[in-house]
Amino acid sequence: MMGVSCADPSLLEGLAWLSCYLMTGKHMAFYLSFLTVLILLAITAPVAIIFGLLGAVGSRARLLPVRLLGRGYISVVRFERIYRFNHLLSHNYRLICSLFV
Repeated sequence: MMGVSCADPSLLEGLAWLSCYLMTGKHMAFYLSFLTVLILLAITAPVAIIFGLLGAVGSRARLLPVRLLGRGYISVVRFERIYRFNHLLSHNYRLICSLFV
């Protein structure tokens, strides 16, 4: 029904024209991509918070393996080891790393 009423935009005016314009394929693809980003954000933000809390709790654990896993995770996230010992690495590797730091 909408396709028939939107077939000739010159016959439409006002709100009817605007509603037909906002329901084109390009607009619907944009709405879908925006919705996809919001869904991914709703999934990944809590997962990132949970991983961060597990890493923080693990780094302060009494058991050595758990503490090492927690501290290792924090080091990977902070990119500490490569950044801290950058002077020990070769020039080419430092050049490549500088692109990502």
